[in-house]
Amino acid sequence: MSGSLQLICLDLDNTLWDGEQTLRHAEATLAQWLCQRFPQHRAELDCIRMRERRLALIEQRPQLRHRLSALRQLSLRQLLRSFGCDRKHSRLGAAAAFAVFLNARHRITLYDGVEPVLAQLAQNYRLASLSNGNAELQRLACGRYFEFSLRAETLPHGKPHREAFAAVQHRAGLVAHEIVHVGDDPTDDVQGAKRAGCQAIWANFDDRIWRFGAPHPDVVMHRWRELPALVNKLSGDPR
Repeated sequence: MSGSLQLICLDLDNTLWDGEQTLRHAEATLAQWLCQRFPQHRAELDCIRMRERRLALIEQRPQLRHRLSALRQLSLRQLLRSFGCDRKHSRLGAAAAFAVFLNARHRITLYDGVEPVLAQLAQNYRLASLSNGNAELQRLACGRYFEFSLRAETLPHGKPHREAFAAVQHRAGLVAHEIVHVGDDPTDDVQGAKRAGCQAIWANFDDRIWRFGAPHPDVVMHRWRELPALVNKLSGDPR
């Protein structure tokens, strides 16, 4: 390791892989599984209608906003109860349905360059992840490069709250300026990290213009292959 930078903390969905595409596939897989078991309720198992159910639940229970696994399981239990299932069978059915979703949710395709870049970075820096989603890195092959992985649903607060980044600092045993956070979301990833005292790299894969005010990212990454040089630059490493 060189300079003061010790840890690279990475967001997951839409930073390592296409999160929207992954979730669309997982939700379609879940809907198909449910339709096979409840064909008479096919109209209610449309992905859009099930998403509307979850959004309505968040309105009723804002604390579930960053508890995505709990949110989805509660929504499924309520759905099955509406189909006439009793409490026991709605609980068991929701657990089985969520397992189907979660398995499909981990069928990801990394963006080009992610695997070799992670391998390269892991030679010189510690790697961790901080995500508001419910992907579990230990279920993925790329997880072997990471020292640890934190998810909002296991923390008191999600990004952009300062406490989410403080959890990374505490777990790593580092201070904020020794960490750079890499992510696609201007608010959750960039501004959250900066306000917590960390450095921030904006993963801007679709060449957006920064229109989000201060604080700004330290540097911008447009392609994964750019990341090692950007990290070395922030670390003061001339390589």
